[in-house]
Amino acid sequence: MKVDVCSLDNKRIWSGELVREVNKQWALRKNEEDLHLAPGSLVKLIQYHSVRGLVYHEGAFLNSKREYIEEIGYLDVHLFRIDRVLEAVQRRREVKVRTRIEDIILDAGRRVPIKILNLSASGLYFEAEEDYPVGKKVDYIFSQEKMRIPLKIEILRKTGEKPPYGYGCRFVGLAESHQDSVRRYVFQVQVKNRREGRE
Repeated sequence: MKVDVCSLDNKRIWSGELVREVNKQWALRKNEEDLHLAPGSLVKLIQYHSVRGLVYHEGAFLNSKREYIEEIGYLDVHLFRIDRVLEAVQRRREVKVRTRIEDIILDAGRRVPIKILNLSASGLYFEAEEDYPVGKKVDYIFSQEKMRIPLKIEILRKTGEKPPYGYGCRFVGLAESHQDSVRRYVFQVQVKNRREGRE
C-alpha cells in the first residue's frame, strides 16, 4: 500500500510502500529515494486505502533498520509512529482527479490530439476537436511517471455542440495490475492537488 510522507505543512518528503502495521507503528520499505529526517521528526503520512480512500495520519519518524517482515523476509525499512488519524477523504468508488494532460489517442492508427481534464482508475474525461459518437472505442497509451500502459477506452457520454467536444470514457478490459498503476498515479495527483489547494 502506497504512503506519502509529508511535512506538517503538506510538503512531500518521501514515498514508500507500507509493509507492516503493528501497535501504531508502520514499517515502510526503503527504496532508491533518500529519506532526510531526524528521529522524532513530526510528519503527516498520507495513505491510499482501497476502501477508505485517502487517509491522513499524524505521527513521527522513529528510525531506519533491517527487520524481518512476515511473508516477505528481511527488509530495510523506515519506521514511523502513528499518533492519530486526521481525516479520510473518499468521494466515490474510484477517486477522480482534475488534470491538464495534453496527449493523443489513436483512432484507426491516426493520432488525434486530446486534453485530459480528469482521470480515475476506471476512466477519464477528455476534450478534442474530433466529433465522435457515443459507443466509439479508441486506443490510448497512458504514459505518466515512467509508466506506459496501452488502453482501450470507450466513449460513454458526449458534451458540447461544437468543438472542442467533451467525452466521458471508461477503460475497457484493463488488467488489474495496470489499473493499480493508474490508481497509484491518481493518488499522487490527488495529494499534489490538495497540497496546492486545487482539490
